Amino acid sequence: MTRANRRRIIIYPMALLVALALTFLATQAKARDEKNLIGTLLNGGEMMAKLGMFDKAAESATRVLKLDPDNLYAHLLLALIHQRSARYEESIREYENALELTRIPEQRQYILLVVADVTRMKKDYEGARACLDRFRESFGDTPRSSMVRGRLLADLGDHATAVNWYRKAAGGIPPVKGAHTALAYSYLELGDRKRALETLEAAAGKGLEIRGLWYEVAVLRRDLGDREGAIEALRSGLKTSRESIRWRLEKEKAAWGRLPTGLMEETAADEG
Repeated sequence: MTRANRRRIIIYPMALLVALALTFLATQAKARDEKNLIGTLLNGGEMMAKLGMFDKAAESATRVLKLDPDNLYAHLLLALIHQRSARYEESIREYENALELTRIPEQRQYILLVVADVTRMKKDYEGARACLDRFRESFGDTPRSSMVRGRLLADLGDHATAVNWYRKAAGGIPPVKGAHTALAYSYLELGDRKRALETLEAAAGKGLEIRGLWYEVAVLRRDLGDREGAIEALRSGLKTSRESIRWRLEKEKAAWGRLPTGLMEETAADEG
């Protein structure tokens, strides 16, 4: 064998290895670029959805699905966009697509409950009940499923039963968001203002951040004849949501009559 042939035998495999390595690196680089692009599109889509720019957010989610048809988070983002745009059929379809892509129990719980709630939103009450039963078969009853079941019963006008489920949601650790106000609303529908007040005051005592909480406490105290307690609730509300309380008081000033002189100024002085 000549020296040239021996060199060819050595060089060709080396060249092949180099070519394979370069191809691998190029593929990896492309994968990284796609992964970075997908991350950017998802982050941008979530931000646009929060700003209410649903068409732009949907474009981002759709672009991700073209790159990665099995991207769970893109399906969830698109489902949320459809949900917020009241396109409930499309929303449910995307949530079901997402459900097929995950076996993680926490993710499946979340998706199943959202499907049940969106089904309720489109007024398919029997379908929503079936979704909740499907959830129960896998995970039992949880504070979050209790919240959705309470909403379903409230929509059907059965507030007497809804309050039992809302109590379970409000008793979760932490309480399910919105459970206390939903419970108070059902008590009001049943004509039980005292229990509605107790529910909202319990939420206030736990320091839960609920929009308009102190004003609603003030209204209930006023309507139950405790004007002094109502004024104290207004003072508490003015410390955390001053402009909102002022706006509500101005809008409903006829119901309040004459308020203590300097109520707003007292609160400002306390804050100082």
